[in-house]
Amino acid sequence: MSARIIRQRPLDSFVGLSDFWSYMHPWAKFRIKKGWSQQELAIHLGLNSRGRVGDIEREAEQASPFIAIKMDRLSCGEVPVAVTRPDLHDVRVIQPAHSEPA
Repeated sequence: MSARIIRQRPLDSFVGLSDFWSYMHPWAKFRIKKGWSQQELAIHLGLNSRGRVGDIEREAEQASPFIAIKMDRLSCGEVPVAVTRPDLHDVRVIQPAHSEPA
């Protein structure tokens, strides 16, 4: 058996990726831009398993309001609460201020 060399290509090099990208769940887009796996995103959100992230990305499960707010904060508004939970369209998350060291 010969070893095959698998070369990783940048995401932009795939034909038709822009179409695929437009249908991708916002959580998955954010996670891929960061270079995180579902497990890493779950850890950042304080979830017990990557399966919850997968379920939310596949829309098999709805994120709790608490998790939707944590995702908004983690993404610095890139994935707002209203995208994760349309029923919370009027919720606005105030991002923490970054203060300069004294």
